[in-house]
Amino acid sequence: MIDEGRTSSIIHSIIEAIAQDDRMLQHDVERLKAVKSARAGRAQEYFSQNAEKWEEIRKHHVSEAKGGS
Repeated sequence: MIDEGRTSSIIHSIIEAIAQDDRMLQHDVERLKAVKSARAGRAQEYFSQNAEKWEEIRKHHVSEAKGGS
């Protein structure tokens, strides 16, 4: 399994080492921020809409640790 904290740290170090005036990189970084923000918004909306029935939804989840996919 990937250590997301460590991976994220490495990626941020690489981005910081690249020239800050690279327009394409800055565009990509801004696009990534927008995508993450949109996904977070959709996730929040989903959980808000399903909060009352969350326990029922969880019953249908099969843990990967138990061999589900």
